[in-house]
This record gives sequence, C-alpha cells and structure tokens, in this order.
Amino acid sequence: LSEDAVLCTKWSIKAYKPSFFVCLDHARRWVVIGIRGTVATRDLLADVTASQVKFRNGRAHLGFLRCAAFVEKASAEALRQAHEKYSDYTLVLCGHSMGASV
Repeated sequence: LSEDAVLCTKWSIKAYKPSFFVCLDHARRWVVIGIRGTVATRDLLADVTASQVKFRNGRAHLGFLRCAAFVEKASAEALRQAHEKYSDYTLVLCGHSMGASV
C-alpha cells in the first residue's frame, strides 16, 4: 500500500472511538474503511453497552452505534474527497471483532 493511498487514519485510545483508516485500493477500485476491533479494556465499554436503541426502522446496539457515529464523523471529509476523485469506486467496510460490528 503506497503512502498516497492512505487518505485518513485515526488512532484512538478513548472509549467509543475505535481506531480506523480510510485508504484506496486502485487495483480493485475500492475505497476501504478498516475499523480495529476490541484490543484493550476500554474497548469493552462499547461491547457491553448493549442496550438496544431505535435506529431507522429497527434497533441497534448502543455501544456499536456510538462507535459508528464517531467513525462516520471522523472519516466524512476523507470519504467526500475520495468520492469526488473516484466516484466509480466501491466503498468497502471491513473490521475485526467490534470493528466488524461497527
């Protein structure tokens, strides 16, 4: 992965703010958001904040929803710029453990 393919990185040690990156995979024509999973005790807060809240036409896990809101806001500018330059690329979301839930 070349350095210019990395559009955004956020490394966090705060609860409900998972580390993530946004990058480009030109060979596959993807914009990728990768979200780190549970790695430290503080991450367990998101895992165990399991009350369900109304979300769109259903319900969502509150801890994961808080994490997703952080990633959405923190990645918005990088995603907007990627869409302007690479509007034909597919957005791919991936994660491990908690990151996959987000």
